[in-house]
Amino acid sequence: MDPKVEFNVFCAKKKLIPEFRLISQTGPPHDPWFTVHLYVQNEMFGEGQGKSKKAAEKIAARIGLAALQNQGIPPQAQQPTAAASLDPVQSSLQGSAATAEPPVNGSESQTANHINYIGILNELCQKKSWNTNFRDVDRYGPDHEPKFYCVAEVNKQAYPEGCGRNKKQARKKAAFLALHALKTENPNDILIPAIPALYTGESGSESSSVSESNGSRSNDRWSLAGGTTQAMSAVPESTTNSSQSPSPFAGFVDISKLSSGGFGKVFKALKTLDNKYYAVKKVKMHNEKCKLEVEALANLDHPNIVRYFHSWTGMDYSSDTSYSSSSFSDTDGMNKCLYIQMEFCENGDLKNWIRKMKSVDKIKSLDIFRQIVEGVVYIHSEKRIHRDLKPANIFFAKDMRVKIGDLGLVTQMSSEDSTEALIRTDGTGTKSYMAPEQDYSNYNSEVDIFALGLILVELLYLFGTVHEKNDEWGKIRNCQMPEKFVANYPVETYIIMSMLSTDPTKRPTATKLKELLEEKSYSDSRTY
Repeated sequence: MDPKVEFNVFCAKKKLIPEFRLISQTGPPHDPWFTVHLYVQNEMFGEGQGKSKKAAEKIAARIGLAALQNQGIPPQAQQPTAAASLDPVQSSLQGSAATAEPPVNGSESQTANHINYIGILNELCQKKSWNTNFRDVDRYGPDHEPKFYCVAEVNKQAYPEGCGRNKKQARKKAAFLALHALKTENPNDILIPAIPALYTGESGSESSSVSESNGSRSNDRWSLAGGTTQAMSAVPESTTNSSQSPSPFAGFVDISKLSSGGFGKVFKALKTLDNKYYAVKKVKMHNEKCKLEVEALANLDHPNIVRYFHSWTGMDYSSDTSYSSSSFSDTDGMNKCLYIQMEFCENGDLKNWIRKMKSVDKIKSLDIFRQIVEGVVYIHSEKRIHRDLKPANIFFAKDMRVKIGDLGLVTQMSSEDSTEALIRTDGTGTKSYMAPEQDYSNYNSEVDIFALGLILVELLYLFGTVHEKNDEWGKIRNCQMPEKFVANYPVETYIIMSMLSTDPTKRPTATKLKELLEEKSYSDSRTY
């Protein structure tokens, strides 16, 4: 039976009211990507993503049906208790395992709050001869109010992250999520206990910073959907209190930091929904400008540009600098952050490739440069400027295809009929690759051409040492090329000199540069 039909029939029998909400539609018209959230009685029970709205709804329905069947009660109909939520198998487990974790204070009763999920999971894995492991993922926040994140792994399968005020609480939540997922995946396995549908593992003094309030059951509902419902697709507003929110990386496991800088941090993370690695960029967000820029970037679609998939907001302890240091202030403590899910380029960046280059392969270097130019031509055709082109922002996908990334500084070009450049933030970019006019506020797309000229030099010329490069770099920026470079690359020198002109109007456009490279390639091919 069709999953959506089956789900609707189930809801009709239980007198429940389902609602499928289209959260976002991203990607180009020829390759769209839909995200749908499933609500029952105004509570979220699942997320589906697919190439059509119908496909996304089917996935959400399948997840929601499994969650409802496992829960066994209509949502919001009653607050589950330990007695009502446990099946006979778990009742016997609770007798031995739950009592091993006493109440935090004397006023708390022996309810589901004190079920030892770690003990239950370990006992289950012993019976099943499964390997189990708890892996600490991350820690956020100041010392007086930290948040720990942990993942439970069963037979090397990682389940959604658990969050807690300390490692013990995080592991307990991770164990709960693993048990819930295992039961959802194997509903007829009597050895896997049916645990409470809602996680109430911390309360009172134990959970001052991470407690789930009694009136916010929907906060935990993300766990029923495999830890993915917080990974929104269209930068939604966060409406819950920060202390109630799950990890901003809900739905992702195997998280590791790739880099950090003035515009935030970038993490490598495995999304459990599709079992693919992505790069997730986290930046502090203080006004609506971030949303507008991300929405614009989401429309950029080109083989030589890092693809943006989804974005969402979340509250997190962070002392990172703001999304735009010229626009937003930097304060410690709890901050609203923007998370951007992007294509992960597993073969590193051009900066590292150049550093490892032992000799110049002219054909390879020019091919890389040609791909960079292709990406810039597209960016400019969309009336945008990158403003921070440099080897560290150019990446290689698994097939070594060049990808331009770190588009956080991309800005709108001036209109075609305008004779003046837009008034912009001065000093925006990386100093060593910035065009001279970027020190001021009037500039346009020519700043990208200047940076490309410097990148082409690096692709064709080996500097002996860092000291040598530092000595030569200022001269090169002023069109004083090394004699050896001029002798080896006379045609390229002519092109580069025009790209590095102090007069922006004398630099070739990206389209003209592409034509020059094609002519050069044709000329070289006739030489052989």
